[in-house]
Amino acid sequence: MGIAKLLLGGAIVLGGIAGCSVDTIKVDQVKGDAIYATYGVSYDADNNMNFAGARFRVGGATGTNIDLGGGSSVTHNGNAMRDGTLSKLTGKYYEQPLDKYERKHDFVFTNDGKKYRNSISIEKIGFADKVPEKISQKEPLTLKFEGPPLANGETITLTVDQGMLTQQGNDPFKGGDGGKPNAGPGQEVAKHFPFAFNSTKVAGATGVTITADQLSALKEGSAKIYWTRTMETKLQEAGPLGGTIVGSYKSQSKPVTITK
Repeated sequence: MGIAKLLLGGAIVLGGIAGCSVDTIKVDQVKGDAIYATYGVSYDADNNMNFAGARFRVGGATGTNIDLGGGSSVTHNGNAMRDGTLSKLTGKYYEQPLDKYERKHDFVFTNDGKKYRNSISIEKIGFADKVPEKISQKEPLTLKFEGPPLANGETITLTVDQGMLTQQGNDPFKGGDGGKPNAGPGQEVAKHFPFAFNSTKVAGATGVTITADQLSALKEGSAKIYWTRTMETKLQEAGPLGGTIVGSYKSQSKPVTITK
C-alpha cells in the first residue's frame, strides 16, 4: 500500500479502522437515499505515488461498503474508476492511479438514473525558505511554504520525520536477551518512529512553527522534513446522507540533521 493512499486515511483505503465496517453489499440491495459517499485525491511528490479514490457505504461514514454494478458507476475526471480493494479487511473501494499532477478533480457517481457531481482542487506546496541543514531541539523552527496562502477548509502541516529507529541495549553485563529493556550492547531493545509536527487551519496562513517542546520528541541524527497540504469539505451533490471529499498534497522532503 502506497504512502499516497495512507494520506487519505481510513476513509478511502483502510476501511477496517476506527470502527468502520469491512463488510460489502451489492448496490442493488441498497436504497439510493441510504448511500454515504467519500472521495479523495492524494499526491506524494517524494515517491510519485498519486491516486484518486472513492468509497460508498450504507447509512453513514462507518457503514457496510457498497459494491457498484449494473447501472451504478463512479468516474474521476471522466475515467471509470477500477476496483482497488486490497482484501476482505479493507472492504470495497474504487481507485484511479494518477501519472501527473492535476489541480482540479471531478467525481461523478451514477446511481438509479441520477448523477452526483463533486469537485475538489488540490494546491501544490513546497518550501519557500531555504531549509536549514541542522535543526536544534532547543529552538523553535519556523518555515514558510511555497504556494497560495491557506484557504478556508485547508490544513497545512510541517513534519520532521526520522522514520524507524532501533534502540540498542547498553548493559555490558547482559547478553542473549535482546528485546528486553536491559539488553546487552548492540542487541535490539525497541523500534521507534520519532517525528515532530505542527499544523494550522488559519485562513491566510503562509507558514508554520514547530516548537522546541515538539522537537524534543526527536533523536539526534538524520531526518527529513516535508509539508502536507490537506483540504476536506462536504459534498456539493449527494443523497440525503451526504458525504465528504478530501485532497492531500505531500511535498518533496528535504534532508536535515537534528542536534541538541
